[in-house]
Formats: sequence, structure tokens, C-alpha cells
Amino acid sequence: MMNYDERRAEIRKDREYYGSQWKRHLDRYGLPAYFYELAGIVGRLESLIIDADPTMVPSQDIEDKLIDLGNYASFMYDWMQERKAKIEHEVFKDKLP
Repeated sequence: MMNYDERRAEIRKDREYYGSQWKRHLDRYGLPAYFYELAGIVGRLESLIIDADPTMVPSQDIEDKLIDLGNYASFMYDWMQERKAKIEHEVFKDKLP
């Protein structure tokens, strides 16, 4: 059984890994990767809730995963807005007065 500090370190490592994976997938594949990765995060969150170990402070684990999900969603929203603006600029640049 992990103590709280070990669990936090593991969560931090996961954040760094999945954050870099997201960036790489987005740069390479674009928006479809976002949906694939979001589905993966939701799946991990569901499995955490279902398999939560009551001796390992599950409420903190769930809270951390929800925070991660919110951070990823915020990042993706910003990225999608930037991508949308770039695409609109490319599509409409010849049609603008």
C-alpha cells in the first residue's frame, strides 16, 4: 500500500507523461487524437472510481483525477480555439475584403 506522498509523486509523474503524450498526439494527428485521449482519461477515471481502495484515501485520488481531467479539458479548449482560428484564417484569407 502506498502512502500519501508516494501516491502524489505517482500522480505527478502520470500528469507529466500524459501531458507530453497529449501534446505529441495533437501535434501529429490533430483533433481526432483529442477525442481518443479524452476517452482514455474518462476510462481511467471510471476505473479509479470503481476500483478505489478505501485504505488509500480514494477521495483524494478521485479529486486528483478530476483536477487532471479539468486541466486537460481546459488545455484542449484553448488548443481547439487556436486551431479553429488558424483554419478559419486559411480558409477565408482570400475572401476577406
